[in-house]
Amino acid sequence: MRTIRYLLPLVGLVALLCAGCDAIHKRLTGPYILIAVDTDEQLNVARESSTERGLSIGRIGPVVTSVAWNDKYIVATVRPQEKPGAPPSYYYLDIAKDSESGDQYKAVTGPLSKEAFEKVRKESRLPDFSLHYRRLE
Repeated sequence: MRTIRYLLPLVGLVALLCAGCDAIHKRLTGPYILIAVDTDEQLNVARESSTERGLSIGRIGPVVTSVAWNDKYIVATVRPQEKPGAPPSYYYLDIAKDSESGDQYKAVTGPLSKEAFEKVRKESRLPDFSLHYRRLE
C-alpha cells in the first residue's frame, strides 16, 4: 500500500509531461520538421522559429503521407484531412526561397498532379520519397 502511495504522484507527473508530447516529431533539415501535435491527421512540414521555443509555422500539409528532403528541397505528398484513401497532391518547398520572416507560401509550390510533379522532379532533381506513413494514406 505504501508503494502505491508513492507511485501515484509519479504516474501523474509522467501523464502531465506526455500531455505536451507530439504525436510525431521528426527533424528533416535545418529548421524544418515533420510534426503532428495531437493526432497523426495533423502531420505537416513546418519551420521552427529561431526566436520562440516550441513555435513552428506550417509549410506543407496536413495530412503529409510521404516526404523526402535534401539541402535544397523538401517534397511531400498530401491527402485531404478526414478523407483517407483520397488521391494525394504533391508539393515541394524550395529552401533557398523560404525565410522565417517572409511569406511562407513563396517557397512552396503545389498542389501539383502526379504527372506535373514528376516533370518538375526530374528537371529540378527533387529528392525521391524516402519516408512513408502508409497508415495515413
